[in-house]
Amino acid sequence: MWYLTTTLIWWLLAALVLGLFVGWWACRQTPRKEGLGWLGLGTVIFLIGLIIAALKIVKGTTGLWLDTALLFFAAYIIGCCIGCLFGRGSVAETAKPVAAVAAVAAVAAAPKPAPVPAGPAAVRPYQWQAAKDASSVTLTGYVPSDDARGKVVASAKTTLAPAAIVDKLQLGSGAPANLESMASTAFGHLARLDKGIASLIDTKYTLTGVAGTQPNYDSVMGGVKALATGYSLAKVDIVAPPAPRPAPVAAQAPKPAPKPVAKPAPAPKAAPAPVVAKTPEPKAAPKIAGEDKVPGKRPAGFAAPRGGTADDLKRIRGIGKQNEARLHGLGIWHFDQVSAWSAQESLWVGSYLAFPGRIEREEWIKQAKVLASGKQTEFSKRVAKGLVATSKDDGSLGKANVAVVKPMRAVTGKAPVKVTKPTK
Repeated sequence: MWYLTTTLIWWLLAALVLGLFVGWWACRQTPRKEGLGWLGLGTVIFLIGLIIAALKIVKGTTGLWLDTALLFFAAYIIGCCIGCLFGRGSVAETAKPVAAVAAVAAVAAAPKPAPVPAGPAAVRPYQWQAAKDASSVTLTGYVPSDDARGKVVASAKTTLAPAAIVDKLQLGSGAPANLESMASTAFGHLARLDKGIASLIDTKYTLTGVAGTQPNYDSVMGGVKALATGYSLAKVDIVAPPAPRPAPVAAQAPKPAPKPVAKPAPAPKAAPAPVVAKTPEPKAAPKIAGEDKVPGKRPAGFAAPRGGTADDLKRIRGIGKQNEARLHGLGIWHFDQVSAWSAQESLWVGSYLAFPGRIEREEWIKQAKVLASGKQTEFSKRVAKGLVATSKDDGSLGKANVAVVKPMRAVTGKAPVKVTKPTK
């Protein structure tokens, strides 16, 4: 330990000086407190370390570092103690006159207690009353303050207008809670009476009077139990209006004999609508041998067009001269026949004519519906202008394109179906 002291003498002096400054500054800034304090706590820690070093509990390099730390800590603590003594002395000398001046100023600045105003005398039992006659309402009894008086009178003027409000209220303490709310409820009851008295004795409520009409009587009797919180009904005595007497029934004059009512002349019968002769449907197209073996269902066809005139099926995109002739051979002559095809019928025609799926892709049925309604499609407009070479007709009314359907192979992959020639 002596070796370390002589070796580190200048560093130990520096720790002592640091402790002097810290102790002097801390004790000037911090008032003295009861208890161990930071200086005492540091001393306890130093003593514990000193005991460990003396008993050689920690040896080797660690023990050397512990001895060195204890030397520096001892020098710092000694400096802190000496500095604190000087700091305490300067604070004590300065604080005495300052504390005296502060005490005198605090006494001078302390507010004097305000005098307690004398309140209204307590009233037992607490009483309040509102009496209504033909033209005025008189308020008597007690209210706890002028503010409460103003609110009660204002409520009476609002609820009982146009009656005059006569204020004879006095100040008195001991009012039950919710007095203003209960007074407002009482004014509501009196507003439905021709005359009456609403009174309070503490929290007991009494209502008497006369109701001018049956609706007012029913309203008061129905709501008289709905009082402000904390109040109860002591008595209610409302006189109902007398029931009105039925008016005398006047003798009825004899009713005149009813005049005979002339029967209206029968309306003339409407002339029957002219019967329009319908064009008879042509005969059905003959069956084709093997048509049942083709997938789907063959659509109904005619042996000849209606009225001897066929629609120009070439106005449907996808139907040229050759396909039009094949459809004629199957008995298909008109747009409305194509537009009425079902999915099975469309499948049969496409399979029979050896182009399955083409009818759906080219939307024959959709185009036929438009053309059957008398409208035009973009393709049919081009056909009408002669812009589609494959749709140009080589005869009148489509009759020149009628051809016999030749036998063809169906999509089933079976042998060709024999097709009979239709009768001309």
